[in-house]
Amino acid sequence: MRRSALPALFASALLLSACGGTSEDSDSDANTATAAGDLPTVAGEFGEEPEITYPDSGPPEDLEVEVLSEGDGAEVAAGDDLVADYIGQIWDGEAFDNSFTRSEPAVFPIGVSAVIEGWDEGLVGQNVGSRVLLSIPSELGYPQGQPSAGIEKGDTIVFVVDIIDSYGATSAGDADAEIVDGALDDLPVDIDGELGEPAEITIKDDAPAPEEATVSVLARGTGEETQEGSTALHYVIDVWGSDESASTWEDEKIAVMTLGDGTTPFDVLIGEPVGSRALIQVPAVPGGDPMAILVDIVGQPTR
Repeated sequence: MRRSALPALFASALLLSACGGTSEDSDSDANTATAAGDLPTVAGEFGEEPEITYPDSGPPEDLEVEVLSEGDGAEVAAGDDLVADYIGQIWDGEAFDNSFTRSEPAVFPIGVSAVIEGWDEGLVGQNVGSRVLLSIPSELGYPQGQPSAGIEKGDTIVFVVDIIDSYGATSAGDADAEIVDGALDDLPVDIDGELGEPAEITIKDDAPAPEEATVSVLARGTGEETQEGSTALHYVIDVWGSDESASTWEDEKIAVMTLGDGTTPFDVLIGEPVGSRALIQVPAVPGGDPMAILVDIVGQPTR
């Protein structure tokens, strides 16, 4: 089938290649953590927008990484999709990006050259729940500068990054999810992919297009019930009467959606446990064909 971007509501990530858990405190002063040497001082706890104060000395020549507060979550692996909040500043303190002020945290592949090299080197191996300070020399950031962000060639850039969660790019729901009685009978799609594995769907030739939105929970996971807010999903879409399709598994890019804001079909998943797999049918809307969406609830990162 031909791949398609499909509606913009399914977009999920900000990649720093263009321009851009709970935590445990690493010392007794949780509100002000001071990096060693000539690094800036950072005030604020994990989850709060940090305040960065720069020393009078110039920036370090090499990449410097300081864990300001260490989380107790899983270790971030190369190839993971990282969910994080961050602020980025030029060494003089001029901010050029700040996810803390946006409605959603950022999501991006880490350790696979999808973002700037300083992020790959500094964040792989850190623990979920950690707040990390990065001082990144130009050659590991933007060697030619980034004029649209006010970054000039040779500029050292500084980030404070809160690692909210980390997911394998081809992760899926719960392999031990309980299949709902009768839920797999008379589905309008054929499903290729076991629970806990990436999946594909194909709409059956004789399946009628939906006239109203419906959701069928095929298997219930064992995690916490999803609430309104940021939710990590993997999904595959097929479209009635079209060869268009989309898949986060094929893209190796997890989606983090805001449930409960009325902007996507995924609001129907609120209340279902993490690890569940569901089939959502979406009727035709002006400018859009009816769709079938197979979705796995992978996690609900807490900001």
